[in-house]
Amino acid sequence: MPYFILYLFFLLQSLLLLTAARQTELIDALNIQTREMTTKQLATAIDSVYVESGYYPTSFAALAALPGYEYLKNTARPFQSMAVATNILDPDFKFSRVAVFSQDPYDYPLPDAIYLAATNNACGAGGFATSITWCGSQRSNWWKHETREIISANIARERNRQRRLLDKFTSWYSTSTGNNIYPDPGAAAAALSALVAGFAQTATTCTGIYTWQGIPIDCTDLYSIWGTPTVYNYLSRTHVALLTKTPYIKADGTPLYISTEISL
Repeated sequence: MPYFILYLFFLLQSLLLLTAARQTELIDALNIQTREMTTKQLATAIDSVYVESGYYPTSFAALAALPGYEYLKNTARPFQSMAVATNILDPDFKFSRVAVFSQDPYDYPLPDAIYLAATNNACGAGGFATSITWCGSQRSNWWKHETREIISANIARERNRQRRLLDKFTSWYSTSTGNNIYPDPGAAAAALSALVAGFAQTATTCTGIYTWQGIPIDCTDLYSIWGTPTVYNYLSRTHVALLTKTPYIKADGTPLYISTEISL
């Protein structure tokens, strides 16, 4: 009888240990899943802010302080951080980078400064704020976004906008009104918004359709996709070009301009 009681005791102890181990595994798995979900949630929000405004929030607190993002207050988990770096130089542009990263609190998490240092860059030779390429530690869950990722796409969008506007001028060129010449602004170059009579709006307030020299001009003609003025360059009676300034800075420190021209 005493042996049977002892057997039951050890059996019960083993079951308790097994149950505790499984509970620990479940808690660890839930912790990993929660950190992954919050990383994705915060990353999605930061990406949305950038699309809407063209800049990255500087911290989780700054993100949650923005209208429409208040629900993210206190979303970040322990050992979950974000970092923003600006003026990173690659061969073509200066660009900005943002990252959200989450470390396992039970796996010797690193201080942010060490995590972001060159020694922990999983795909580059420098630290987060300077390296042309950067990847988070394999021991963490991380996400990054860089402004250079969309530069080419935005340049293509702006060129398409300029071509559409040049098509309007070409149509005018071919009419009896145009008489096979492009409209003369009276100067070598002028912002279209300055050529439209009575126009007194800005890129953010612009509405409606206007005319210049009988050519219909709307707000997407007057301003670039970034809200900078469209400049009409009159090179000759048969040769014109459109010019807009982008928010991007080239590697030499000068602004990037986009220009599209047509000569008939």
